Amino acid sequence: MLAMEELRKIPAAVYAFVGITVSWLYLWFRQTPCIDGGNRYANMCYTDITPLFYFRGIRDGLAPYFGADFEYPVLTGYFVQFSAWITQGLGFPMSVEVDESQIGNTAGAFFVVNSVLLLICALATVWAHLRLYPKRNALLLVLSPAIFTEALINWDMLVVMLTSLALLAWAKKWPTLCGVFIGLGTAAKLYPILLLVPLFVLCLRGHRYRACGKAIFGAGAIWLLVNAPAILWAQERWWGFFSFNAERGTDLGSLWYALTTFDISVTDLSMLEAVIMVVGTAAICGLLLLSPKPARLVQGFFLIMVLFLVVNKVYSPQYSLWLLPLLVLCRINWFDWVLFSLAELWYYMSVWSFLDATTADGAAPGAAEGPYALAIFVRIAVQLYLAVRVIINIAKPDTDELRLPGGFDANGGLLKAAPDDEWVVKLRTRLGFTNLGEAPAPVAVAAAAPEVAVPEAESSP
Repeated sequence: MLAMEELRKIPAAVYAFVGITVSWLYLWFRQTPCIDGGNRYANMCYTDITPLFYFRGIRDGLAPYFGADFEYPVLTGYFVQFSAWITQGLGFPMSVEVDESQIGNTAGAFFVVNSVLLLICALATVWAHLRLYPKRNALLLVLSPAIFTEALINWDMLVVMLTSLALLAWAKKWPTLCGVFIGLGTAAKLYPILLLVPLFVLCLRGHRYRACGKAIFGAGAIWLLVNAPAILWAQERWWGFFSFNAERGTDLGSLWYALTTFDISVTDLSMLEAVIMVVGTAAICGLLLLSPKPARLVQGFFLIMVLFLVVNKVYSPQYSLWLLPLLVLCRINWFDWVLFSLAELWYYMSVWSFLDATTADGAAPGAAEGPYALAIFVRIAVQLYLAVRVIINIAKPDTDELRLPGGFDANGGLLKAAPDDEWVVKLRTRLGFTNLGEAPAPVAVAAAAPEVAVPEAESSP
């Protein structure tokens, strides 16, 4: 009992930082077969970092965009180039004159450098969540199988960090800095731009136009600043990323790919995807605008992300890292976390098994399609289930365990105690939504309401 009491006195931050470090060390260990030339699919240790080192000119000393094609947004290219500079600074050469015996060592060093930098991103992500409410949910982030299976497939931890920092900046009432992180995240992987949608709607509802304007300005300004060199001096390669994603067809992991196993195909997928996104986003915005009490910002972001990932043309295994930080801020239910983790882990194992079966000598791809499609459908079903749970929490605020007394959003920043604007109250009344919950306090009264203290999180997992 005494030992247990002592463990409970250890701050949650200690558990979190030690946990993410141990998870990362195990992740590195899992990559060993691929580094030694093993089957990357059978050993489930695939990573884009090493292949792109060889096939995107990095091994020859070429910079992404400015010397070679690169299929990711600009900030990810800068991150890769920064990793290359560090690798060269450590004494590992990159040029067309380096022979094959040496370049293998350089490739290994390049992977290690990227791994260390991405670990720093993971630590920063955990730090951000320890400063958000409730901070003990940062442990759900650390314990997730997604970290020790998927975090080194690509450079996604960079954008996960920037998105988490954006949420933290908004929670601390720094709207311009929030926008800066959104802009940086969008320059790295695009999806953080979706955060501006619920932010705009909730600011519209709460009459926080100035804060919203600062966030949008910060996002636009920093995105343009980061992209400007590539736009000016590598425009064709810069535009290639956007044209590639607009023109690409059905790809692995998507709902549309799973449907092809039943001989169901969509001719104009880009148009259908755009229509579903517009209609679905409009429905989510309507929910955020007309709910009994203002939704928490992360809830709206989570719903739009689920919509985006369900209808997207491709779903790489590491995309679960995009949803994970939002889920632990949306829901406190262990069942939901376990269900999400199992579904994503099943998909992770299924995609590598499928690729191994379809690329091996004497493979029979038809036999592998059914189990792979099933894993896709299960993963999508779980994501939609979680979205429904979040919708229920928004429509019935009393069921949301993460709201503060009074229904406030602890991470809402300037929206925490913002009353509904007068036109929103009138609109809800006209549409007959007043019976869904108690109307917010008048503007004059709510504006003078005292700050609600955020309860301290428990100090142990």
